Amino acid sequence: MIKETHCFPSFHSLGGVEAMLNLHYELDESLGFDSRFIVYYENTTIFPERVHPLGFEPRMTYAEAQRRVRTVVRDHPSEVTVYHGLWGLPWLAPLDKAPRRILVIHGNHPGLERLLIRGGRWLDGIAGTSDEVLAISRRVLPNFPEDRRLYLPYAVRVPALPARKQAHPSGPVIIGFCSRLIVEQKRVDRLPRFIEELNKTGIDYRFEFLGDGPDRAWLEQQFPDRNRFIFHGRQSGQDYWHRLSQWDFIFFCSDYEGTPISMLEAMAVGVVPIFPSIGCGGDRYVASVDPSLLYEPDHLDQAAMAFNKLVMAEAQSWRSWRDRAVCSVADHVGDNYFFRFRDFVNEIVRRERISTDDFEWRGFPLNQLTFDAANGVDRWRGKLRHLLGGSS
Repeated sequence: MIKETHCFPSFHSLGGVEAMLNLHYELDESLGFDSRFIVYYENTTIFPERVHPLGFEPRMTYAEAQRRVRTVVRDHPSEVTVYHGLWGLPWLAPLDKAPRRILVIHGNHPGLERLLIRGGRWLDGIAGTSDEVLAISRRVLPNFPEDRRLYLPYAVRVPALPARKQAHPSGPVIIGFCSRLIVEQKRVDRLPRFIEELNKTGIDYRFEFLGDGPDRAWLEQQFPDRNRFIFHGRQSGQDYWHRLSQWDFIFFCSDYEGTPISMLEAMAVGVVPIFPSIGCGGDRYVASVDPSLLYEPDHLDQAAMAFNKLVMAEAQSWRSWRDRAVCSVADHVGDNYFFRFRDFVNEIVRRERISTDDFEWRGFPLNQLTFDAANGVDRWRGKLRHLLGGSS
């Protein structure tokens, strides 16, 4: 078995990354991996075996963070470390002791290009969950070997569900929002304005939320009518799929996304997406159902009109939209993600190492800085490099 370590921000969140990591936890052994999981931010005792929470927080010093990482690495030396996102790479890589490192890019986000330029030399392989993020890696790391890049389609594992009785909605149209309930990235603060636009159309609808987050209480205050706005909270397993499969639409109003796994899961059971055109992995899936389902970011009147158009359509159009939604995500259904991941990791472990040990210095006295202070130093260094004409 290959000894492997996954590094990522959180294990219990509602995001697509966490969904994949939970599946890694379940399936890695059957794929030939002896895995450990390093979680940066969470600090709780309710973690399963092999998951190591580091409990990082803004006021923690790098010295303390390094001590916690070294303890985990000492107990589980790995042949390959898989970084899910770039945040921890600059200072975890000098400590991970792994002869090979792989980055999985789960989506585009502010600062991605800068972080890739900064950390590309520490990597032996790059996987991306969309063509869009792989294209970014090619643009900013043109000399990275192409045969060490991989497209890794998110896995959607659909259980057996009752067939939908009819394609066209009957009764109120059910619109779903499945995500962390938070302003950052997901922009739930836009939902009241969207509902205002939707009400102008006269559509009979019910709006359902699957998920939780720091802005749930605020949303519940904005939408007090519990007959029309239903907050299901966080659900999983058959309960999650039952709720999702009842929806007619799934709606997004994010600033940026990768390829949202909740969208792929919804489309796999025939739910029609309405999505902002933000140049991410989700755009092309939505356009393959109908280009009019994409709206200009923050143009919530366009999104409401897209709903209105679909609600007024004939049953045959609804059958076509639902069928195209299912077909467009067929590559994701099943375990293709994990088979491709297994083969890629095995190939990278067999091949010559190309990552370097040219690490940024994080020893004394810099390791006495807190995360907050170090971020301030990094921002200052970035501005200085920019003024001097540097690229990172």
